[in-house]
Amino acid sequence: MIEYCRLAGSHGVKCTQKIELHHIIGIGKARGNKAVRQILTSNPPELTEWVCSAHNVGRWADTSESRSKLLRLKIEEFGYEHMKRTLDELPWKVPRPELTLEALLDG
Repeated sequence: MIEYCRLAGSHGVKCTQKIELHHIIGIGKARGNKAVRQILTSNPPELTEWVCSAHNVGRWADTSESRSKLLRLKIEEFGYEHMKRTLDELPWKVPRPELTLEALLDG
């Protein structure tokens, strides 16, 4: 487990000591899609990251800037092609072009 906030220094928010697992793609985005919800709630390392409670509860981690920063960290860890494939293979019922890697990185 990472012991520091992966968003430290962003948004002018002072990090707290409590580190929490944050979903880069929020579970709420599944909107009744059981297959996607099941994937997201299994907390895959490609789609989750450790942030402090100030960034998480304050919803700073959900901004497009933060999501892009977290995804860039995931690209460093897993590689661009792996992350693209992970997002492209989520079984959405309808196309979600706003949730492709390219769209999320552009914010």
